[in-house]
Amino acid sequence: MENTATKLRVIYGDCTLGLKGQGFHYIFSYTRGGMESLNKNGKEWLYRETLPTFWRALTDNDRGNGFGYRSSVWLGAGKYPKVKQIQVRIEDAAIELPIAPVNNQYSNTEYVSSAEILFTLEYNTVPKTEVVVSYRINALGEIKVNVVYHGQKGVPELPLLGIRFIMPTQATSFT
Repeated sequence: MENTATKLRVIYGDCTLGLKGQGFHYIFSYTRGGMESLNKNGKEWLYRETLPTFWRALTDNDRGNGFGYRSSVWLGAGKYPKVKQIQVRIEDAAIELPIAPVNNQYSNTEYVSSAEILFTLEYNTVPKTEVVVSYRINALGEIKVNVVYHGQKGVPELPLLGIRFIMPTQATSFT
């Protein structure tokens, strides 16, 4: 029998991908386009799903030169993404999106050393904007997040590009 203590357990849901290991459990939502649960050692660390964000507080210079007015489209765009495409990679190999009925081919005892989920998100700017966010998880529970935005001609200046982690308690450090 294979030693699964150092492996990542994959749970294929109808609308989610679950990843579980020693002391952690993560859930990614296909419908929301991001991570919706980050549980470490029994404590839930997410209050909302993780999504790209494009807005920041305005500075005095921003107010003076009209930046807030010109770039205000980004404030709303970041709140309502459309999930355009989802790709799941298990052990660096792309698999068919494991939603019903495809997910029925998997058991509840699937173990791997790594998994990656990529979300292509579309934003309702004019013209439309796409951002690809990938989450790569290893058996230790380490998460590598990668955000790709290639820019788009004709959209206003981008105030900020980041990932929003809304947590139920204040975080004091990240590693």
